[in-house]
Amino acid sequence: MNSTSSGQNGSTPVRIYEKFGTIVGKNVTVVFLGITINYLNGMLVHTFRKHQVFYHNPRYILFIHLVVNDMIQLTVAITLFVCTYVFFTISTPLCCILLAFAIFTTLNTPLNLAVMAVECYIAVCFPLRHPQLHPISTEAE
Repeated sequence: MNSTSSGQNGSTPVRIYEKFGTIVGKNVTVVFLGITINYLNGMLVHTFRKHQVFYHNPRYILFIHLVVNDMIQLTVAITLFVCTYVFFTISTPLCCILLAFAIFTTLNTPLNLAVMAVECYIAVCFPLRHPQLHPISTEAE
């Protein structure tokens, strides 16, 4: 049985309509939480940039890299969420750029966590050779 016998050669997108109050509530909640989380992460970045002692420890450098990566990922995800409600269609280059940022930041997070784990492993298992393996640490001493 062929259910597309009415002459249509493809599928048409089905748009589910929600009430205006629901849409506004979702978007305000998501944007508010995103701004709050990005503000807290921004305070962490500000503290890192304010104190020079953090510049010499690889743990803090990797942590702040993870924080900045998460800020970018959260901003792009919120932008894509709001765009789905605001625009019916979006230009392809803009969509590709936003998706590229979302994909790269998503793939970058586990890599950063793995490097942090390796750095901690080196610090615990080779405590006497740690300054030799991390030349940044020797400059602080």
